[in-house]
Amino acid sequence: MQSTSSRSLDTSFESVHLQTHAVRVSDPGPAPSIAPAQPPADARDRLHHALEHAAHLLPDQAPLEMFVHHNTLHALAHLPFHHALRIAHGVYDAQVYRSEQEFRSDLACGRIDPEELDRELDRYLHQRGLDPTQDMGGLCTRRALYAVALRVDLAPPTRAALRWRVREEQFDRRLAARADTNRMIEAGRDYLRELVTRATTAELTQRFLGPNGVPSRMGERYAIPLEIGALLRQLETDPEPLVAGSMWQTCRVLARECEVHASAEAPARTWTHRDELLNRTGRDIWEQTLPELLGWAAAYLEEGLAYWPMPGREAGFFGAVRELLLARGHVRPWIRRAVERLEQLREATATDAILTALAALGVAPEQYDQYLLELLAVTPGFAGMFSRLERHPHERATLAPPTSLTEFCAVRLVFEWAAVELAATEHGLGAIDTLVRTAATRRDAPHPDTHAAYRLFILAQVLGLAPAQLDTLTPSAANELLDALDTFDELDRCRVFLEAYELRYRTQILDGMRSNRPAKPGLRAARPSAQFVTCIDDREESFRRHIEEVDPSVETFGAAGSFGLAIAYRGLDAAGHIPLAPAGVRPRHEIFEHPLTQDAAIGERRRSRRRRWGAFLHQLFFGSRSAVRGALTSLAIGPLAWLPLGVRIMAPRASVRALAWVGARVLPKPRTRLTNDEACGPSPRGLASGYGFAEQVDRVHALLEGIGLRESVAPLVFLLAHGSTSVNNPHAAAYDCGACGGRRGGATGRLLVSFANDPAVRVAIAARGIQIPSDTWFVAGEHDTTADRIELFDLDLLPASHAGQLERARAVMEEARTRNGHERSRKFEHAALTSSAQVGLRHVEARASHFGETRPEYNHCTNAMCVVSRRSLTRGLFLDRRAFLVSYDPDSDRTGAVLDRLLAIAAPVGAGINLEYYFSRVDPERFGCGTKLPHNVCGYIGVLNGTSGDLRTGLSTQMTEIHEPMRLLVIVEATPQALLAAAAREPIVAELITKGWIRLVSVDPDTGEMQLFEAGAFVACDTHEPAPLATATTSGAYYAGRREPLPPARVLAALGGQS
Repeated sequence: MQSTSSRSLDTSFESVHLQTHAVRVSDPGPAPSIAPAQPPADARDRLHHALEHAAHLLPDQAPLEMFVHHNTLHALAHLPFHHALRIAHGVYDAQVYRSEQEFRSDLACGRIDPEELDRELDRYLHQRGLDPTQDMGGLCTRRALYAVALRVDLAPPTRAALRWRVREEQFDRRLAARADTNRMIEAGRDYLRELVTRATTAELTQRFLGPNGVPSRMGERYAIPLEIGALLRQLETDPEPLVAGSMWQTCRVLARECEVHASAEAPARTWTHRDELLNRTGRDIWEQTLPELLGWAAAYLEEGLAYWPMPGREAGFFGAVRELLLARGHVRPWIRRAVERLEQLREATATDAILTALAALGVAPEQYDQYLLELLAVTPGFAGMFSRLERHPHERATLAPPTSLTEFCAVRLVFEWAAVELAATEHGLGAIDTLVRTAATRRDAPHPDTHAAYRLFILAQVLGLAPAQLDTLTPSAANELLDALDTFDELDRCRVFLEAYELRYRTQILDGMRSNRPAKPGLRAARPSAQFVTCIDDREESFRRHIEEVDPSVETFGAAGSFGLAIAYRGLDAAGHIPLAPAGVRPRHEIFEHPLTQDAAIGERRRSRRRRWGAFLHQLFFGSRSAVRGALTSLAIGPLAWLPLGVRIMAPRASVRALAWVGARVLPKPRTRLTNDEACGPSPRGLASGYGFAEQVDRVHALLEGIGLRESVAPLVFLLAHGSTSVNNPHAAAYDCGACGGRRGGATGRLLVSFANDPAVRVAIAARGIQIPSDTWFVAGEHDTTADRIELFDLDLLPASHAGQLERARAVMEEARTRNGHERSRKFEHAALTSSAQVGLRHVEARASHFGETRPEYNHCTNAMCVVSRRSLTRGLFLDRRAFLVSYDPDSDRTGAVLDRLLAIAAPVGAGINLEYYFSRVDPERFGCGTKLPHNVCGYIGVLNGTSGDLRTGLSTQMTEIHEPMRLLVIVEATPQALLAAAAREPIVAELITKGWIRLVSVDPDTGEMQLFEAGAFVACDTHEPAPLATATTSGAYYAGRREPLPPARVLAALGGQS
């Protein structure tokens, strides 16, 4: 189910991953003059393809205000998961799995089951077509060898580290403590005792002294102590050093006689122009060119932070940089050389400049793909942002200049050309073609043979080989062992580890659901006292659970936080419209928040005061950054700033309350409504001014049908959107609602509630089979997932008859938020595990208001599964805030239309969040943006480390540090046939499933049978007896005193105390 574009990229991906950092350039002929030779006729087409190819592999992160989670490896999503990770490891030079050390720690503590690890190893061997019983050098089978490689670290240390271990730890004189170590020592002593009696002095010297730096002319003198009697006494009193030393020397001899192995040498890599210059001159041209390039890029893309905006941006990036550099003098020689080249290219387009620079650098058209990817991958942040904004111009500010990856590449290459040419001239390296030829043939040197010796030495100990057995090992047999290990490299081992890790988690979750599933899952109780519809967000799992624990008579549901709406929304205090819609969806309706007529005066007063305050802050912000006003402002306001600063640091919660109190009096907020008048016609922006009646009916019906709420509608139904509050947090959008494009979703809930409370809409919905009682009232709200606060909207419209019910529901939400805050606090190291629920809530509230807090909340950290089902499958089940919960009733979806709709939302959204957390966690520097501490905002588009450098993409370490990277486990209460049919109708979902980016489990709605999608088909995964499910009275009783991730448990309070 690949797209045409995906298929066409397969071969290029292969070439990229085989030689990621290589820049192979052929002989370009004579050195270019001031007017280089014209490129070949097909060069322009090749260049266009190369830039498209590079853009596909660059990061695709939106600007900060529109940050939405996505698959970091989106460019490889058409490939099988593990194959894509191997390619990404080569393309990005990044870690793509957790380290083997972490996996082995999980194995030691039970997070990976040894039997399941062996089962996944067998599956790996079968998939690779390898014979598990194949003999390896007469010592063991291939399966046994691979099992050892999984459990024991055979990775060789560096040469310096090995010398240190030999000197300080006597690595070559001690055997690792294992169950059969004593047997090995005993057998070795007997063998060496016999050997000593018949060996020559030279043989003894080689075996017991070895090449340890003893001069050959002094060998006899050193050998004098090696008389038979002394050795025999040593073997009787302390044989281990002699046994281990003998084995080590044997392994060294074998290693020298073995062939060179792939794992014993650095990956062959062809060098770039910069690498060759660095090697021959010690001069790194990128230290000159990259800061200059990135400074221009930051100035060009900034959207309002700069006091003096970059002039000439309307000419494009290449044109603006060219004109500014040509308009002034320069001191640095390489810049002067770049100006000469830009003068030569004064009338050239960006494309022409690239072709000219490539010709001058000696890069042939057939090497454009690889060469341009290499250069652009050095600055993935800005290169990716230029590419992103070129394809999504609506994500830029209204008056922002055009962006183009071609223009960015043109500046990059002209700088590269100038710096290479100047360095080659200054150091007398001759013409660039000579430099290129040398760089194209240079290879990194291999590591010494001690790597092979190290692996043989460790392997011999693990396999229990005594010196007698090791002496019989021939070089060819040793080669066979090393070859087999080389074919089972670190990526393959981590692949098996990950599969086993996921299997253990999957088994725990499915066992818990099997034990928790009621006998009649479709049977619902009497009319609930209230119903709560929250977002499917994993952070709402615990909130829903606590609501049900506090009041078992309520029901909770999960739906996408946009509630099926996509609007361009302008709030009361907003300067413009913002899109509240899932990523990739363009709103077609425009909605305003406006004051009620009777509060119009309050609204005008608020607007006027905010305008004056905003003008003052604007002048203060920019004035403080100028020379004169900045000094005066600092002198005038600086001494006064310590008081609010101190309060914010010492009492963040109190400062927020104080500011809210002052704000309510200085800026009183009027009662408001949302406009929804289609009769107004199209807006100036070309959007509809609200939803028509038929659209309102469709949206309300789609929501209720989607979550399975067709009957027994409660007197009060709460639609709780969500958002997040934090201070000094550039990635704030990542904490908000992804279904609303990385923004707070309260407005969508308010709008849908206004539809649902319309009697005419209810009549139309009743005609479609969904009965909403006349005494039912919908209430919109917003859950702040950081401070765990809940705000309800438009309560002045609530009928007086529902006042008492509202108070009871508010009391339930208040208690639930307190418990939820306490559960969240256990994940923070600074929160005491023995604190009360109120103390835990105050802890998370303080994090939301402290501007020095790098962890306002852990967001989607630890997400691991998505459950699309009736609530009966998961109600009362402790899922540790790791599940996206999507409500779905298979009994009312006979055609599968609802399942299609839900999977099309839940699978890509959940996978995007899950995979971005996965990759940012396994390599926080390459795929993530590293620690937040040195981050500074750059032009409202991204963050930098410090004040310069490349944009940092991905998630910060503070957002992912406790995350357990694994693929999303998607559990759907539907038959395999229904799932296959739904996936076939949604290509994106099908790709995620069939390529293994998510793991899909079918739960039969009638029988409860569970099947896993594996290797193109569903297979039973519930053939074993489930493990006993832990039971607790409340969630708090279960997690008390524990921070670590917990397996599922049955929470009796959510089930009304029933076991």
